[in-house]
Amino acid sequence: MQLNMALVRELKEEANRFRNAINGDSLSAYFGYLNFERGLFSQVQSLLNTGNLYRWFSIDELKKVQLASVKLSLSTGNFVNQNITQLRERAKSGENSDKLEAVQFANFVDGELALTERILSSFLRQFRPDLKALLAAIYPL
Repeated sequence: MQLNMALVRELKEEANRFRNAINGDSLSAYFGYLNFERGLFSQVQSLLNTGNLYRWFSIDELKKVQLASVKLSLSTGNFVNQNITQLRERAKSGENSDKLEAVQFANFVDGELALTERILSSFLRQFRPDLKALLAAIYPL
């Protein structure tokens, strides 16, 4: 989960560069990539496979992790990057280039990243104190 937190921080930095390109009227020259699909949830899958997932985490906690896994996925990455490409291409051509729409999309991306960061932070804070047993269940010797 800490790896996913680092990924969210990286995504927020790139989202900030995207916003700066919009605000600087240089969206047509922005070629950044938001690599959402690098989210790693193999630990959660391991806990599910061993049956320990429900032993250590409540249904509400699991719903949050599931939401974070959706947000840090290939589908989300494709959606965000395709929209950025469309906005950039419209800015290049000057046709239907709407700065307000680009700003609203940047706000959407920022909001999704902030929500994902809150979910992951909350999950990490709620880890049960018996972390040693949890790790043993994930990585049996």
